[in-house]
Amino acid sequence: MKLFLIRHAKSVRRIEWNHINSDYDRPLRQEGIVEFKNLIQNIHLIDKIDHIYSSALLRTVETAKLLSEQINKSFTFHNELNEGNQAKDILSFLKNRKEKNIAYIGHGSEIPQIIDLLFQKQIHTSMKKGSITIIDNYKDYPQLLALIYPRLINDQ
Repeated sequence: MKLFLIRHAKSVRRIEWNHINSDYDRPLRQEGIVEFKNLIQNIHLIDKIDHIYSSALLRTVETAKLLSEQINKSFTFHNELNEGNQAKDILSFLKNRKEKNIAYIGHGSEIPQIIDLLFQKQIHTSMKKGSITIIDNYKDYPQLLALIYPRLINDQ
């Protein structure tokens, strides 16, 4: 039973974003799309994902769609998983899913908190955009299997 915690790919920078639109609608930028596609093409464990859950913000939904297309699995987005929600509530939502191996596409502030909650201590993770953390046995005795940054793959 694996949990894939994925921070959305690089999005349009806030300072470049037209603030008439909300941050909710801020899309991915081309660089982020290319990096994330390259990353997920080189990680074979992602084929084990049964379902993808995403925050409802556009940048996470777009990231979920990229992953969904790569592994041919469906995804759903939920407001309960949005940035700003309590990490404990997001983790509870994820633990109540029936699928064996799931992915959560979220944000840089919530994912490290979810990791801390799973391991019941501060792990001090830094989630770069597009990074993937893989945790095995996340409902009982979690084990950190991998923390993969796009730069590890894209710099080769």
